[in-house]
Amino acid sequence: MPRKTEANGYYKVEAITGHRYNEDEKKIELQIKWEGYTEQTWEAFEGFARDTAPMVERYLLRHIVKPLNKGMQERNIT
Repeated sequence: MPRKTEANGYYKVEAITGHRYNEDEKKIELQIKWEGYTEQTWEAFEGFARDTAPMVERYLLRHIVKPLNKGMQERNIT
């Protein structure tokens, strides 16, 4: 989903490549790879999740939910 900027219209998200908890801001951030750019940026999860919901959902399922479920199954936690 494109993200509006003042300078030149829209940037397009190519991929979500990571996540972290920003201790100073007390917020979860997503690392974003922008289409056509090599530099990646950290964006606040809250606003970004609304703009790119399907992409965020796929990332969360792949990198948070599935590994968590697998770990729980390995430890026989239900």
